[in-house]
Amino acid sequence: MNKIAKGLATTTFLLLLVATIAEVASAATLTATPDNSNIFNATGTGFTANSNVTLQLWNGSTTLIYTFPNATTDSSGNFSAILIVPTSIPNATYTLTATTGTVSQSVSQTTPDLTGPTGATGATGATGPTGATGATGQAASNILAYGAIIISVMALVAAAIAARYTPTVVTKRTDH
Repeated sequence: MNKIAKGLATTTFLLLLVATIAEVASAATLTATPDNSNIFNATGTGFTANSNVTLQLWNGSTTLIYTFPNATTDSSGNFSAILIVPTSIPNATYTLTATTGTVSQSVSQTTPDLTGPTGATGATGATGPTGATGATGQAASNILAYGAIIISVMALVAAAIAARYTPTVVTKRTDH
């Protein structure tokens, strides 16, 4: 009977411990104010005492958008952190989560569109200075003249050969 009493006492203790942990986890709260701002205050209560708080912005439940620098809870499990959403993150409604160990809470947070309208086109700038003059190249007229002379000589040689060669046509008569 002694073993049964010890077993019941242990089981009762474990059930109370689990209930206490569940109560602490469910007692955690998270708020983010103001909404629709890229700078807001995240406040949490009931988290694990003296712990780092991981603060993250999620798009749905599977896409992590941004992780903020950690906050730290006090001896009562409370924290407060001013969070700045980078302007590169598009405006939308996200889920802000705060987590310490096994305790986690989330809250909806909307970020505004900070891009603003496109400004007017600016005036055309002044013309820059003229660049330096390039190096002088070889005269093109000499190259063309030499090419023309060579072609002319080749034409004369071809004409002389053609004049000396006169084909002789021999025909054979077949009517005798």
